[in-house]
Amino acid sequence: MNKCCRQCLEGKDLDMFYRNNGNLDGYTSTCKQCIGIYRKKRYWNNREKAITDSVEWGRKNKEKRKIVKKRWADRNKTYIAVINKNLNARKQGAEGSFSLQEYNDKLELYKNKCGYCSEREPYTVDHIVPISKGGTNYIDNIMPCCLQCNGQKRDYLLDEWKTLSNCYYKD
Repeated sequence: MNKCCRQCLEGKDLDMFYRNNGNLDGYTSTCKQCIGIYRKKRYWNNREKAITDSVEWGRKNKEKRKIVKKRWADRNKTYIAVINKNLNARKQGAEGSFSLQEYNDKLELYKNKCGYCSEREPYTVDHIVPISKGGTNYIDNIMPCCLQCNGQKRDYLLDEWKTLSNCYYKD
């Protein structure tokens, strides 16, 4: 079923509109794209006030702010891991960096499993050749890794780690 947006006057599928039980058809009269454009314009026209209001709300609602921050962090674990890995590598003087999209592609390549043991979910980002041993921070030196494998591998080179008797690594 299609609906015409009152802003851009284009006919679009209903999934391009937000739900709104106050309207007869149950959807907003403006499409999501037009609402996004409006919100951006409104924000940039009132940016200083928006920042001031946000800071003030944070001061008044410290407990709510903690909850909001935790919720955001829970939804964005991969993003946070990529940002932290790039930051730490830069601090250590490593060459290169990688994007969230590149890391998500690598996760998809390994079917969202650890690149070493192929069993557990990868909660960490690992350098195949550790930065402390001359490795880079480019995506070709990055492996999605579970906590157990990353903790066991530490700063070993892959060949050194594979020789350990209790190594989790599987070809």
